[in-house]
Amino acid sequence: MDLVLLIGQSNAKGCGNPEESVRPGEHAWEYVENFTGNALIPMGYTLQLSEGRGTIAPAFANRYYENMQEDVCVIHCAVDGSRIKNWLHDTNRYLEAAQGKFIHAQEHIEKKYPIGRRVAIWIQGESDGKYGTDPVYYKEKLIEIGRSLEEKCGIREVFVSRTGHWLPDEENLARIRRIGAAQERACEEEKNLILVSKMASGFPKKGYLQDNVHYNMEALNLLGSEIAENIGIYYNEGRMPVLEETDDMEQARKFLMMLEEAEQ
Repeated sequence: MDLVLLIGQSNAKGCGNPEESVRPGEHAWEYVENFTGNALIPMGYTLQLSEGRGTIAPAFANRYYENMQEDVCVIHCAVDGSRIKNWLHDTNRYLEAAQGKFIHAQEHIEKKYPIGRRVAIWIQGESDGKYGTDPVYYKEKLIEIGRSLEEKCGIREVFVSRTGHWLPDEENLARIRRIGAAQERACEEEKNLILVSKMASGFPKKGYLQDNVHYNMEALNLLGSEIAENIGIYYNEGRMPVLEETDDMEQARKFLMMLEEAEQ
């Protein structure tokens, strides 16, 4: 059984209509824990922390099994509205909580099943764009998250979905694109960070947002499937997936390069 830590902000937590979710197959599982204990359960249309809303998990797990022929267990630890600083060095320390849950899951599951791959999926960035997080800082902290997950949990690959948009103003869009550029650069510089989707930045034009920022269920189904497809390419073909560009990132990439040169 492969273990997948699903982390990030609200679009990783899931905000879709579960009635529009794909049906999870028999090889899809979830690890849950609460005050009374923990359990490995068949995956449902929602996850423990999704508050009754749909997530990427069913579509992801189904495609993952098709490609990898391995049962997959999702360990869900995403937080609404979180910025990257909340995961590392402020009082929230969400990363520590996620790592703790992952370690508990591993200890519980390995008593029953051999564990194969240990990976993480990072879906986040809109809040950092909206509130103006420095993109160089963001890049450095994303690299730090990847290294910490490998050190503490044995997670050697963190698969990154590039941030979507927070509508509608252009100033906000420019800041979010810079965070997307920072995610790209982090994946270029750090071998255990792998960019597996640029899909989310194309959701607004396709009508796949249900408000100013949250992906609807159709988008979550598509995103989960693409992430799993590209993880399969990474492992089965031994190469980085080729991703379709869904946004104009040229100015954002130039801005990030200018900041990096100034700091040097």
